[in-house]
Amino acid sequence: MRYLLAEPMVLVLSLLKAGLAVAGGIMTLIPLMASRLLSISPSLGVGILYSARGLGAALGPILVKRIFGENATILQWAIAGAFFLKALAYIFISYSQNFWMLSLGVGLATLFGSIIWVFSSALIHLTAPDHFLGRIFSFELALLTLVMGFSNLGVGYAVDGWNMEIKQITLWMAGLVLVPGLLWLVFLVFLRNKLQQGECVGSICPVDPSGFNPNPLTENLRTKIQDKMKYSATDFPISK
Repeated sequence: MRYLLAEPMVLVLSLLKAGLAVAGGIMTLIPLMASRLLSISPSLGVGILYSARGLGAALGPILVKRIFGENATILQWAIAGAFFLKALAYIFISYSQNFWMLSLGVGLATLFGSIIWVFSSALIHLTAPDHFLGRIFSFELALLTLVMGFSNLGVGYAVDGWNMEIKQITLWMAGLVLVPGLLWLVFLVFLRNKLQQGECVGSICPVDPSGFNPNPLTENLRTKIQDKMKYSATDFPISK
């Protein structure tokens, strides 16, 4: 935990999956949506919707990599875009008039969610030293599971306790998933401003081998940055 507090970039990256999980209540909604829109065979409906989720999860990161590439900057901004597009997918789900529109919406929501999932993991691998990865991913998974549980509990209570309609719940989920997207966007802007000013944020410095901010440093500034770094140059090398 001390390492995460000393490394804001890794800490925020490790929170992204929990931000994604605020909409995890879709797992509770899928059987309800299937039974209401495909009343002839609810079991078949559930299977089709989960298949749409699987297809979306498989395609998301592959498409982004194929179209835009895979350097760190693209991964960062793809995550921001995916949060907003996922919110739009939930709005699409809320207004779906038939089962196939619903399947498309569920598939798109999972496609954008998979971009957040895969790219946040990739950025953690790029940013954190190997000997911390196990603990970072354990923290990430624990928080994800906790938020996912509360999300599904909230959806269940909204249906049974408050008698909310599926449309209302999905619109709320669209709004909730925007919040971590906005926070990630604000963090990216903050981080870039710091780097442009020649300041380090944790171990992320203006010259970074992942290409986050490839602006050159003067030798004096490079020396100051190396002096401030908590971890050794072998863990976080600075490009020359």
